[in-house]
Amino acid sequence: MNVPFTTPGLFGTRIRIGSGGILEGIVPSPSGRGVYVLPWDQVGSLCQRTIFDQQLMSRLGVLSTVSPAVVRNQTWQAAVDGLAGRPAILAAQAGLAAADTALVQAQVFLRCRLQGAPGPEAAAPLASRPSVKPQAGAAGDEAVTAFAGRHGLQEENLALALQTLASNLADLDPAGRTAGSAAGSLAGRIARLGALRDALRHDAGPAPSPRYDTRRVAALIDLLLDNVTMAMAKTAVVINMPDLIRIWMKSPEPLRAILSQPDWLLDGWDQLDAGYRLATMGRSTPVPVSRLIALLPPMPASEPRTAEMFKARQIILQESRHLTEGADDTRPGRSGHDQVARGEAVLAMLS
Repeated sequence: MNVPFTTPGLFGTRIRIGSGGILEGIVPSPSGRGVYVLPWDQVGSLCQRTIFDQQLMSRLGVLSTVSPAVVRNQTWQAAVDGLAGRPAILAAQAGLAAADTALVQAQVFLRCRLQGAPGPEAAAPLASRPSVKPQAGAAGDEAVTAFAGRHGLQEENLALALQTLASNLADLDPAGRTAGSAAGSLAGRIARLGALRDALRHDAGPAPSPRYDTRRVAALIDLLLDNVTMAMAKTAVVINMPDLIRIWMKSPEPLRAILSQPDWLLDGWDQLDAGYRLATMGRSTPVPVSRLIALLPPMPASEPRTAEMFKARQIILQESRHLTEGADDTRPGRSGHDQVARGEAVLAMLS
């Protein structure tokens, strides 16, 4: 998972669970070729970190599991403390508020399922009543008790399953009530990537110079959005399963993998989008393609759904290598302070 650090030397850093369950950091080499793979608690030894990055690294270091949603939430929690600047505070507050709303809406959806309602249509009227605060997943809840009794389930086990299921459904907006522009929402992120693709094609122009030709990156985003659309269709099948709750209780991992696929596919692209928007503010000339290539998220070659994306990314990297070697340093900001400010600005735009 991509971690939105503000320290220039840590841009593009990713976190993963390594062998033996140990957290590892994957840090791009300053040379632009290869990566460092280090235990997470040693990543900070590579360079001086901002105070925000120190706090975020500590927050992530105690996790037993990581996912794009978990990293995103921990980033917002760290930004709320104010160590990444005022704009980041506002963006983080909006993100956390939207996440809380999405979770409540997922709980509403599940409560309707418990009560026998078939799907999102039944959840909408209940969610629109501000006096109703359903918490599907709490033992002792009438709907939980009744459902457990009808199907011979342990009430406590059902309550726990509902809590985990609601958290996995929240970003997917099963009741169809989240605004597309909501902070962190999948719909909003997909829309912004579509706008980024269109902007890249516009910037390329009819006869772009090789150094500024961003059409290949735009084509890669097309592939990404196609894959996300297919993944979203699969999540819709899961969400509309008549026996969704009981299937989740019996075997949650296969369903969890399907429900989380769109978020995994989009991981890292938010940073590229925010970085591009920041770089183009007040700029009359296109952004060099080398800047975008440096932010391209990795993708697995082994997965059939991403194999074509992997190949397209490899072609971009190979064809652009000669463009990035020996090129003028046109990055926004030469000093460390300028680069940190840029990182904080990118973080603030990740809503």
